[in-house]
Amino acid sequence: MANNGDNAKIIYEYLISPQFDQQMTSIMENQAVLLEDLDAEKRVITRNWKRRETGLGLVRDSVINVIGTRRMMVVTGTHFHDHRLCS
Repeated sequence: MANNGDNAKIIYEYLISPQFDQQMTSIMENQAVLLEDLDAEKRVITRNWKRRETGLGLVRDSVINVIGTRRMMVVTGTHFHDHRLCS
């Protein structure tokens, strides 16, 4: 079994070796690619989310308008096909 000094030297030699440098460079490059992919995916999801949110707001507004029109018709005694509503 090697003593502590030998172990430290072996570890140090590995940490300054081209192999370790190459492995660390590869890890960092792969991490950068994954982060870029994740960021691009987040932008797409955020854009889709906003589009759906806007669509739901339009649906909500349309329902409110229908309810308001229906209430107006009840109050005024008109019907859906009444020409007064089409003008």
